[in-house]
Amino acid sequence: MSRILIYSLVFPPDQVSNAHVLASIVEELRSLGHEISVLTTTPHYQTLSESSAKQPMSPYIGQWVFKSDFDGIPCYHIKVPATKGEFFKRILTAVIFHSRSLWFGKRKELDCDIVLTVSTPPTIGLIGPLIAKFHKAKSVFIIWDLSSENFLASNKKRSWMAWILRCIEAISYRWNDAIVSLSPTPVKLIRSRCRCCVAEIPTTVDVDLYFPRPRNNDFSGNYGWNDQFLISYVGNYGLFQDFSPLPKVVSACSDLDVKFICAGGGLRYEELVRDAKKLNNPKWEVWGYQPIEATAMINASSDLCLILLDKANGSFPSKLYTIMASGRPVLYYGPCETDIGRLIRENDLGWTVETGDVDGFIEAVREAYVDSERREQMGRNGLKLVEERYSSYVVARKYHELIQKVLVTNKFAS
Repeated sequence: MSRILIYSLVFPPDQVSNAHVLASIVEELRSLGHEISVLTTTPHYQTLSESSAKQPMSPYIGQWVFKSDFDGIPCYHIKVPATKGEFFKRILTAVIFHSRSLWFGKRKELDCDIVLTVSTPPTIGLIGPLIAKFHKAKSVFIIWDLSSENFLASNKKRSWMAWILRCIEAISYRWNDAIVSLSPTPVKLIRSRCRCCVAEIPTTVDVDLYFPRPRNNDFSGNYGWNDQFLISYVGNYGLFQDFSPLPKVVSACSDLDVKFICAGGGLRYEELVRDAKKLNNPKWEVWGYQPIEATAMINASSDLCLILLDKANGSFPSKLYTIMASGRPVLYYGPCETDIGRLIRENDLGWTVETGDVDGFIEAVREAYVDSERREQMGRNGLKLVEERYSSYVVARKYHELIQKVLVTNKFAS
């Protein structure tokens, strides 16, 4: 089989969801016979002492590069600042990561046949093929987030920045042997902008962690949720999420025996905490970052799971798959004529509410509250879809087939 180098900003022991998604794909690729190595950063988004203890990092080159073992897979971690933050801090992290990656990427221990580079940041799509060139290898750029579209959707006054991002993306399209994106809309956009080979491969979910559990469980009971209707948001508090309806929705549903829980981390955490304190309604709690095992239990303890998107032109949040794998219905609030909106409607996975329709949001909550039979059917629909399309085994097989085609020729059926 092939020698694969995974080049990604995040990978365990970092605890963000994308790190775990990528890890599950990597493990399946190895089970298919591929030899894997990973070039990533030191954990700088979300870290836990327990995960660091399970995958300890030791100095490899001074204090610049560390090495760890992920279940037998060698991981090389470029040292970057331990905290994330505003725009310029993220640029600094990217500059350090990219420059040291180019320096370290030439080394023999990273010899490979193909480099799989995972966005974000978008500039990583320029570095992956350069590392591949050092080893006379092929390069595939996996775009999990189309940055230019997201940025333009939320920052119309700074269209110059979207133009720069598109220029970066255009160069990455030319330099890589193939491009992968998650869903039909970004695939179509990319194909309209370049002549390179483009494949659609969805992201995945760890079904060993996210699976149907009893609604009333020890975790739920510890928080007193067993006798309440729990509505949860689990994920990033980022620039592309829209939490603005929550105060009004929580207030409008105060006559119901409901509990709203938001659990996550990100740039807007403090803002969300302030909004909850201002509302001063015990039915709404805002939590910080939770270990991934806890997020799985929050899903299991929920009667309804939220996805809240401001703009979704280039995004397809992987949290939908974790909700589906948990056997729970979703309430999606965001632009409905998008890939995620269509997937939810066409497969009856939950309720979709257009951005700005707060009354529709409230109505959907009330419908879900009274119709347990429909909620259960939506949960079954999602679970079936995960088994058919989105398990790590199914997704890894698609990558396996793509890798085989790219290594034989630069042209393949996209």
